[in-house]
Amino acid sequence: MMATAMGVFTVDLRVTRPGHRDQLFVMANGPYVTRHVGIAVIECGEFKTVDEVVFAQPGDLSLLGARTLEGFNARVDSRKKRLIAAGPVPAAGVRSHGR
Repeated sequence: MMATAMGVFTVDLRVTRPGHRDQLFVMANGPYVTRHVGIAVIECGEFKTVDEVVFAQPGDLSLLGARTLEGFNARVDSRKKRLIAAGPVPAAGVRSHGR
Protein backbone atom coordinates (compact mmCIF):
# COMPACT_ATOMS: atom_id res chain seq x y z
CA MET A 1 0.00 0.00 0.00
CA MET A 2 1.13 3.52 -0.70
CA ALA A 3 -0.07 6.47 1.37
CA THR A 4 -0.31 9.80 -0.41
CA ALA A 5 -1.80 13.21 0.33
CA MET A 6 -4.93 12.05 -1.51
CA GLY A 7 -5.37 8.78 0.35
CA VAL A 8 -4.11 5.20 0.28
CA PHE A 9 -3.54 3.24 -2.91
CA THR A 10 -2.73 -0.41 -3.37
CA VAL A 11 0.15 -0.63 -5.81
CA ASP A 12 1.36 -3.98 -7.18
CA LEU A 13 5.09 -3.99 -7.83
CA ARG A 14 7.05 -6.64 -9.75
CA VAL A 15 10.78 -5.94 -9.63
CA THR A 16 12.61 -6.92 -12.81
CA ARG A 17 16.12 -5.65 -11.96
CA PRO A 18 16.40 -5.25 -8.18
CA GLY A 19 19.07 -2.90 -6.86
CA HIS A 20 20.64 -2.72 -10.26
CA ARG A 21 22.67 0.38 -9.28
CA ASP A 22 23.21 2.85 -6.44
CA GLN A 23 22.13 6.48 -6.86
CA LEU A 24 23.10 9.53 -4.80
CA PHE A 25 20.18 11.84 -3.86
CA VAL A 26 20.08 15.19 -2.05
CA MET A 27 17.23 15.55 0.45
CA ALA A 28 15.08 18.71 0.60
CA ASN A 29 16.71 19.63 3.95
CA GLY A 30 20.26 19.24 2.57
CA PRO A 31 21.78 15.85 3.48
CA TYR A 32 22.88 13.35 0.81
CA VAL A 33 21.67 9.74 0.82
CA THR A 34 22.42 6.74 -1.39
CA ARG A 35 19.65 4.35 -2.38
CA HIS A 36 19.41 1.28 -4.59
CA VAL A 37 17.61 1.92 -7.90
CA GLY A 38 16.06 -0.77 -10.10
CA ILE A 39 13.46 -1.38 -12.77
CA ALA A 40 9.94 -2.51 -11.86
CA VAL A 41 6.51 -3.16 -13.34
CA ILE A 42 4.03 -1.00 -11.40
CA GLU A 43 0.26 -1.61 -11.36
CA CYS A 44 -2.51 0.37 -9.66
CA GLY A 45 -6.01 -0.77 -10.58
CA GLU A 46 -6.36 -0.65 -14.36
CA PHE A 47 -3.10 1.32 -14.78
CA LYS A 48 0.23 -0.37 -15.54
CA THR A 49 3.72 0.90 -16.47
CA VAL A 50 7.42 0.06 -16.30
CA ASP A 51 9.66 2.56 -14.50
CA GLU A 52 12.83 3.02 -12.52
CA VAL A 53 12.13 2.82 -8.80
CA VAL A 54 14.09 3.81 -5.72
CA PHE A 55 14.19 1.18 -2.98
CA ALA A 56 13.40 2.97 0.28
CA GLN A 57 14.98 2.33 3.63
CA PRO A 58 13.07 2.40 6.94
CA GLY A 59 11.84 5.94 7.59
CA ASP A 60 11.76 6.97 3.90
CA LEU A 61 8.50 8.25 2.39
CA SER A 62 6.62 6.26 -0.26
CA LEU A 63 5.91 8.46 -3.26
CA LEU A 64 4.25 7.85 -6.61
CA GLY A 65 6.27 10.04 -8.98
CA ALA A 66 5.32 12.09 -12.01
CA ARG A 67 7.09 9.64 -14.37
CA THR A 68 4.94 6.79 -13.07
CA LEU A 69 1.75 8.84 -13.47
CA GLU A 70 2.81 9.68 -17.04
CA GLY A 71 3.53 6.00 -17.69
CA PHE A 72 0.06 5.14 -16.36
CA ASN A 73 -1.36 7.92 -18.58
CA ALA A 74 -3.32 8.90 -15.47
CA ARG A 75 -4.06 12.04 -13.53
CA VAL A 76 -5.19 12.64 -9.97
CA ASP A 77 -8.86 13.37 -9.30
CA SER A 78 -8.38 15.32 -6.06
CA ARG A 79 -12.12 15.54 -5.31
CA LYS A 80 -12.66 11.77 -5.47
CA LYS A 81 -9.11 10.99 -4.29
CA ARG A 82 -8.30 8.51 -7.03
CA LEU A 83 -6.42 8.08 -10.29
CA ILE A 84 -8.33 8.56 -13.54
CA ALA A 85 -7.40 8.12 -17.20
CA ALA A 86 -5.74 11.23 -18.65
CA GLY A 87 -7.24 10.72 -22.11
CA PRO A 88 -5.64 9.89 -25.45
CA VAL A 89 -1.86 9.61 -25.49
CA PRO A 90 -0.29 12.34 -27.65
CA ALA A 91 1.52 10.95 -30.70
CA ALA A 92 3.38 12.46 -33.62
CA GLY A 93 1.80 12.06 -37.02
CA VAL A 94 3.33 11.83 -40.47
CA ARG A 95 2.15 14.23 -43.12
CA SER A 96 2.19 13.14 -46.72
CA HIS A 97 3.37 15.90 -49.06
CA GLY A 98 1.36 16.89 -52.10
CA ARG A 99 -2.02 15.68 -50.92
